Amino acid sequence: MQKKQFSISLPLPPSINRAYTFNKWTHQQIYTPEAKEYIAYASLIVSQALKKNKIEIPIDRYFHIDMDFWLSRSNADSHNYIKVFDDMLETSGLTTNDKWIMNRIQSVKVDTKNPRVEITIIF
Repeated sequence: MQKKQFSISLPLPPSINRAYTFNKWTHQQIYTPEAKEYIAYASLIVSQALKKNKIEIPIDRYFHIDMDFWLSRSNADSHNYIKVFDDMLETSGLTTNDKWIMNRIQSVKVDTKNPRVEITIIF
């Protein structure tokens, strides 16, 4: 079976350290306004790109995402960005559950002016 690929560059999501806050009434962690804004904005970019490139969604089987991170500073941890990013991909309609996403970090570099994550979806 021939595998398909789709690549896109997206803004860097908020790190896990800035993505959650604690709701003292429900005693649960919830997304911060910054994380909610990122998910809404980036999922719109992804869903429009999927439509433009005629990618059949949702992908409801295991698939890989190769990730090249361009972080704003050298001491940032690329792993801290993945959960918000995967939730955004689920919101975009790429998959019905982020459990299907198998992330593979390919590189981590620094770009202080344009932090981003460049991904290739392989399905």
